[in-house]
Formats: sequence, C-alpha cells, structure tokens
Amino acid sequence: MADRAGGTGGTERRLERRPDERLIGGVAAGLARAFGLEPIVARLVFLATLLLGGGGLLAYVILWVVLPTPDKRAASPGDVARANVEEVVGEGRRVFEGVRDALRSPRDGE
Repeated sequence: MADRAGGTGGTERRLERRPDERLIGGVAAGLARAFGLEPIVARLVFLATLLLGGGGLLAYVILWVVLPTPDKRAASPGDVARANVEEVVGEGRRVFEGVRDALRSPRDGE
C-alpha cells in the first residue's frame, strides 16, 4: 500500500508530519516515527544536510508542505498543501518577528 513505510508485524506506519511532537514543523518527528527511529536522529540528519550544503532545508520545507498531519489524512493533496503552506508562512512570520524584536535596540531602559 502506498502509505506504508516499513513496518513489521502488521503495524501500519504512515508517512505524516507530527505537529504534536514538533520542534519546527513536525517533519523530522513524522519521518522518525514512520521509520522506527528516535526523532533526534532525523533532526540530526536534517541538520547535517543543512550544514553540508543546504539541501536539508529545502527537503524539510518541501516535506512540510506535502506531508499531511494525522488529522488531515483524508483531505485531498491540494487541500493539505494549501493548509501546510499557510502554516509555513505563519511560522516564518513568527520567527521573523521574533528575530526582528530581538535585534531592536532597547529604548529608554526597556
């Protein structure tokens, strides 16, 4: 079946994002769960690929957009992608605003 990734003993493992276990978007946690790994292993692989040329960032963002969350499994791929793009943009704005606020110089002892 197309949504099976590995799995033994009849346990079905779906390739999906895990926002409940996320640090950023839940991609590494979802991949780790699907392949029976600890999430830290998947996160370190993404970090290594990021440091070794940046491919990890591109792969992460693409997977963030295309992988459904458990609550969106039945949705069409287009609906999943649209919702995930909105989430990526919202998260990007949140990070940008946090960096902007951190870089602002303190005023009048604030």
